[in-house]
Amino acid sequence: MFLKFGKNVVVTVGEDRALAIANILQDHEDIDAIILDDAFQHRSVTPSFSILLTEYNHPFTRDYLLPAGNLRESRRGASRADVIVVTKCPSQKLSIDALTNDIRRYAGNKPVFFTTLKYRDLVAFGNLSSPSGRIILVTGIANPDPLYDHLKMHFEILKHFRYADHHSFAESDINEIHYEAHSCPTRVSLLPRKTWCDSVQRHR
Repeated sequence: MFLKFGKNVVVTVGEDRALAIANILQDHEDIDAIILDDAFQHRSVTPSFSILLTEYNHPFTRDYLLPAGNLRESRRGASRADVIVVTKCPSQKLSIDALTNDIRRYAGNKPVFFTTLKYRDLVAFGNLSSPSGRIILVTGIANPDPLYDHLKMHFEILKHFRYADHHSFAESDINEIHYEAHSCPTRVSLLPRKTWCDSVQRHR
């Protein structure tokens, strides 16, 4: 966010959201709005507007509370959201009626939006030439499947290092990636650019 907007925004980190907000307002009196990531269960903060994200292939309506599933609270908690956004929808064969009905069973008659991923051209690191042919993919995100499927259509993926979300990379991880890259006949390092909400459709 900071790289994209620079000095036009203030980017901060704070585990205690209520304290962080107070500090932001004290240090930056001209702030008009504060956007919190992953704050739906922070009851010490009363938001003026809540956006709940859920994946198309793994919606909260088909999930269960921890430890049986990944939900931190009951599905009925979706009723606190002002808007529900369904992410990572397929670009074709999109069926929204059934999922919208499922969502509204728990969230009420809240607006439901559907978004799709759209990847831009790949960018090579440093002085490397544009990628072509075969690649090694390294991911450390919650769901790399859409990225993998996109790249698979354009490249031969020799190996996929699939690390968990927020993975703390050890020296052994880097060494393994480095060894694999230098053992590959075609050595390419890639940085994909994407706009995850390039296409938005609202279900009325």
